Amino acid sequence: MKKLTTGEESIMRIIWEIGPCTIGQIKSWYEEHEPENPPVHSTLSTFLRILVEKEFLTYKAYGKTYEYTALISQKQYSKSSLKKFIESFFENRPSELVSFLIQNEKLDEKEISELVKQLKSKKK
Repeated sequence: MKKLTTGEESIMRIIWEIGPCTIGQIKSWYEEHEPENPPVHSTLSTFLRILVEKEFLTYKAYGKTYEYTALISQKQYSKSSLKKFIESFFENRPSELVSFLIQNEKLDEKEISELVKQLKSKKK
């Protein structure tokens, strides 16, 4: 799976949140949630075109209006991104990531207990 830029990822997060939508609906989302600096129409259009080219989105045309739909779920993208992250920074060993989190993020006993419970249930 191809990597998304920060801007592309922010557009995908909106589409994952609201579902199939038009560029106007994406603009409305920005106006409601990030009114201080909404992207201009041409910028959104460029991002959407790139996301279609990268095969993260598909679209249906209704005259001059396009409705964009995610082809990749947020869960699929997260899984792929996490896998690449672990490969790049933790010698492709998920246990190294967990160890890092325990040591550096100061997980409390409840969080560690939950991790142990998940590991035990996965073994079964």
